[in-house]
Amino acid sequence: MTRPFSIFVVIMCAAMLGVTSCKNPVKDVFAKDWVSMDETDRKNLETYFKGQGYDETDVYWELCAEEGADTVGRINPWAVAPAVSKKVKVSVYVDNSSSMEGYYNSPKSAAVIEVLSGIQQYFGSEDDDIQGYYVDKGHDYVGYALDSLVADLTMKKLRNYDDSYQLDKIIGRMIDDYKSNVNESVISFLITDGIPSGTNEEINSTRPERNFSIISAAALQQRIASKFVGVQGMAVSVYQFLSGFDGKYWYYNNDTDPKHIENRPFYVVVLGDRRKVSELAEKEAEGLNLFKAKEKVHFGGVDASKIFMNHTEITSDDFDDDGEADMNIDIIVEGLPYFARDEKFLKKNATLKINGKNVDNWNVQNGRMISFKLEVEQDERYKIDIRILNSTPSWVEECTCYNDKDEKLSDLEFNGKTFNFKYLVEGLKEGVTGMKGAVVLYENTFEINTNSED
Repeated sequence: MTRPFSIFVVIMCAAMLGVTSCKNPVKDVFAKDWVSMDETDRKNLETYFKGQGYDETDVYWELCAEEGADTVGRINPWAVAPAVSKKVKVSVYVDNSSSMEGYYNSPKSAAVIEVLSGIQQYFGSEDDDIQGYYVDKGHDYVGYALDSLVADLTMKKLRNYDDSYQLDKIIGRMIDDYKSNVNESVISFLITDGIPSGTNEEINSTRPERNFSIISAAALQQRIASKFVGVQGMAVSVYQFLSGFDGKYWYYNNDTDPKHIENRPFYVVVLGDRRKVSELAEKEAEGLNLFKAKEKVHFGGVDASKIFMNHTEITSDDFDDDGEADMNIDIIVEGLPYFARDEKFLKKNATLKINGKNVDNWNVQNGRMISFKLEVEQDERYKIDIRILNSTPSWVEECTCYNDKDEKLSDLEFNGKTFNFKYLVEGLKEGVTGMKGAVVLYENTFEINTNSED
């Protein structure tokens, strides 16, 4: 008679202090006297059924009954009432600092208008609350119906350009939107040239060079990151688009030159509710009307509850004479944001180890799972460590200029680069993830135990 043994998966998150077995717990859980299931028992059952390949929790109660559980008079913990969709609050901030005037006044400003129209079209539901904003001379936020804002930009009627408003302040306002509207799904947009710089006073304080924005670039990055302190559940994206530019270009030291540029980068910073920011990112990647970026970078957006491991079930008879057997392993990664489920991204940024040794013979199936074959021995334990980084893409560095008065810059290089842009991206990344440098997008340890006595 073949005696099957139990193979179980243990998900060891950094926050967990113990190890939870995934051997069949149904009988033990339902042997207890309860009407509402204990939280620990519920999690044990979920881990067990996931290990059996059942991803949807709405079938778990039925599976318990199929295994002989007496469910009469007990509350199904997975019978959750449908969640009421939160109203979506959309705020669109137009950077109307003096350095942006050349975009709006260019004969080729259509790209900026298209982006705004694309946002309006995507969030065009009557159930969505969408509002435009700009900053007036007193540095107050002025609400502006988005239709009117788009019309005035199209007709080049926007005024009140100011030369000292700071990116970190407007990003702070966007974060305040998110924190103060807990009953709504908040997503905010900022149309900007992407240049973090000091105030006029700070720039003038470093005379005669007036190089504050160069020597204090790291401080400007930190100002942006600090706005995110204490904020949870948020994601951020930065999209790059190209537009014409006709007007004054403001250098790092506040000198100006008239510039006519056919295609100059501008950026849309998107931050807010993780689900909404991630949904937009995925739709843009698929091809979103009027909102198709040249480049983009995303941080945040991981739903760890949708990342788990499955494996083939084997019995003691599956082992050969040497006590070895092959097991197919699948790590479901549907909780990663869309760009991180791509095989090219994962091959570059994911590290897989079994009992401390690197594994390279894995592949990505249908953008849904990481799959590989593992040769296991009976009565052994295997720890599978997975670590996925979210490195800043190379285009950010390539599009950054650290001194926009550098005489070595050709016109072509100058036109395609943005002063201090990398410090904006790194500030947003550090703020939303809490990390500098290489960001760990996801990290976990799974365990397989082939001990037939367990």
